[in-house]
Amino acid sequence: MKGPSSFPQILCQVLLLALTGGSAFAQQAQLVQQEARSLTPPAQTIQPVKKAPEQKTVADMSLAPDAMRNKWLECEKSAQDLQGQVDALQVQNTDLQKQLQVTQQQLKEATHPGGSAVTAYCESGSVSRNTAGATTDCGFYECEAVSGLCRTQCDSSSQCKENTGGKVYVCDTLERQCIQSN
Repeated sequence: MKGPSSFPQILCQVLLLALTGGSAFAQQAQLVQQEARSLTPPAQTIQPVKKAPEQKTVADMSLAPDAMRNKWLECEKSAQDLQGQVDALQVQNTDLQKQLQVTQQQLKEATHPGGSAVTAYCESGSVSRNTAGATTDCGFYECEAVSGLCRTQCDSSSQCKENTGGKVYVCDTLERQCIQSN
């Protein structure tokens, strides 16, 4: 590549490349320096060329100063709004945590043995269990399906424990008790 022949042309090319920001600037700068050395008389002292301060025009900037200030103010307002939302959510979260603790305590009180929400159910034909976890074998009687409790008397043999292991249970209707018949 043949470069410019005079020093002013070299300077113009360097300035032009610096201003346009060409992708080959580094390569061109080396070539220009080499060529400048060959053109410079050895007896002369040349002052180094100072790079011109980079100046951007409004067209080069993505935003003008007023627009940048407005964007900054919008950003600050948005940050303040978001912080307000965070604060409100933290207050709401604290309130919900307190409500949860109260509800958990009420549930614990209601479901412990003797609590108001403890209910019984028939785990099997002759075993009663409650929601607190306690179980009772109903002995010779069946578990009563509606209440979930063991029967304590009978009116018919169907209310007695099912026949198991060759043992038969019947209701003594005079005594209203289930008894083993064999």
